[in-house]
Amino acid sequence: MSATDSTSFAQRVRNRIQYQLLGDRGLDRRKVICLGLSRTGTSSLSVALANLGIPTVHFPPIYKVETDGSLSLDWKWWFGMYDGFTDISVVHFFRELDSLFPQTKYILTKRELSSWLRSCSVHFAEPSKDPDIFGIRKNFYGSATYDESRFTETYENHHRTVIDYFADRQDDLLEVDICKGETMARLCDFLKLPHPADLAYPHLNAQKKKA
Repeated sequence: MSATDSTSFAQRVRNRIQYQLLGDRGLDRRKVICLGLSRTGTSSLSVALANLGIPTVHFPPIYKVETDGSLSLDWKWWFGMYDGFTDISVVHFFRELDSLFPQTKYILTKRELSSWLRSCSVHFAEPSKDPDIFGIRKNFYGSATYDESRFTETYENHHRTVIDYFADRQDDLLEVDICKGETMARLCDFLKLPHPADLAYPHLNAQKKKA
């Protein structure tokens, strides 16, 4: 077992122990899940949700990479501790999570395709050395490193899938384009929260984004 594998295993053990101590507290609170792909402003949305009083985690490790490369859901500790979730670790399992948390509100962050691809070409230029991140990227995007054809197909298919899935539940889904300078007004109205004094989205990682 490598040092990284050992660290990942130890973290999962700690998570399970903490969840057993936590019990089911927090699981009945409303959840907010971002369905946007990496590089669409998910880090900015994470901070925006936190600023609105929603405990939020970016790219939570709510999954395990099995020996055959498939992913399995391991959500309980994280959903007991947090109410907001962003990036592909939750996106990958959104149908399962929707069945577990039917009152959840969903936010689809999006970005103009050519701009998104340019950002991905830098962010995914090298494979991650973390086996869990490597596994989910390969599983979700079809490639652990940037591949224009695969990433384009993933982006288009994902957005089509999300829109179709929520076609009869439009009140549960909000589409936002943070990269175009949209304010948080629609987000606050969607979540039925008061508008803060500053409605601008925080812009994190503008040059070197992680999400």
